[in-house]
Amino acid sequence: MRVMVLVAHLDDEVLGCGGYIPKLTKDSHEVHMVFLTEGVLHPPKRNDNREASFAVAELLGVQRQHVYHLGLKNQRFDEYTIIDVNKKIESLSIDPEMLISTSAIDVNGDHRFTFNCALVIARPLKKRIRFLTMELLSSTEWGHEPFQPNYYVDITDTLDLKIRAMKLYQDQLMPFPHPRSLEGIEYKARTRGMEVGYQAAEAFHVVRWFE
Repeated sequence: MRVMVLVAHLDDEVLGCGGYIPKLTKDSHEVHMVFLTEGVLHPPKRNDNREASFAVAELLGVQRQHVYHLGLKNQRFDEYTIIDVNKKIESLSIDPEMLISTSAIDVNGDHRFTFNCALVIARPLKKRIRFLTMELLSSTEWGHEPFQPNYYVDITDTLDLKIRAMKLYQDQLMPFPHPRSLEGIEYKARTRGMEVGYQAAEAFHVVRWFE
């Protein structure tokens, strides 16, 4: 199965599905990570984390040639149209069978824009694409309504990989009790796991699913 993880920023993939990705790659699914923004991340921090994203991919089992940076301006998505961005995504010729992206309720406008791009890509026209949205710490929980998961993935065996991957985006980590801290990431995984009887879990919302 070809899986596209479509996100706005470098670190979104780890925060949202950094435990699920290595499970998919271990099961021989072909995972593609598509970042809409350039390598520069959240101001005022101006580090270029493109190389870190390749290191993250390797750690999670994603091939380097399956990592894409589309170069949009961070926090300037109002300068783009969905149709133009989706043309860029379509030019990658990934043709996914499953799509994982950000939530429509996130406080971050780039994430909401990315969701709208994903919603168009996942239309069941020529083919049916499984579509999940994920929660991103320090964004989804600060939106205007609660994230409502209806699909959980056991990441008991991959939580350590998720934590190690996030350490590669060192300049994006914050001290606890900020949600985007190493402690916050683990606590969220433990809490989501507790909700469904796992030691640790990532939670998703199914937009559309097919057998």
